[in-house]
Amino acid sequence: MNRKSVILLAFAAVVLVPTVSSCAQTRAITDEWLLDYATKPYERRFPMGREVLGTLNDVAVVADFMCSDVCPAYTVRIVHFDVEPSARCTAIGGVERSVVVPIAIAATQKAFCFPSVLAQNWGAIVR
Repeated sequence: MNRKSVILLAFAAVVLVPTVSSCAQTRAITDEWLLDYATKPYERRFPMGREVLGTLNDVAVVADFMCSDVCPAYTVRIVHFDVEPSARCTAIGGVERSVVVPIAIAATQKAFCFPSVLAQNWGAIVR
């Protein structure tokens, strides 16, 4: 596959990822439900994208499925609050952490705002 094909495929994956219905955005979830979801294995599939899981303490929680050069084998799932890591993360009861995410043919650290229940059970989370 040439570079142009890879770029077009990546663009199509971003543009054509199905959107999640708005009802999922308003569904309240619990710490228990979220921990159960985040500790279970998931299907590493292509295309990647974002799944809106619901709201925890009135803040949207999402699962981002990220991959770069070897998909879907190296897909990672990051379950986090849908806010930028900042002082707001602490204010909503989140915990800021950096995790390794795939970028092109490499990987890099990226900060996310995680619900505290996930930060407290970090070792059990399936990424």
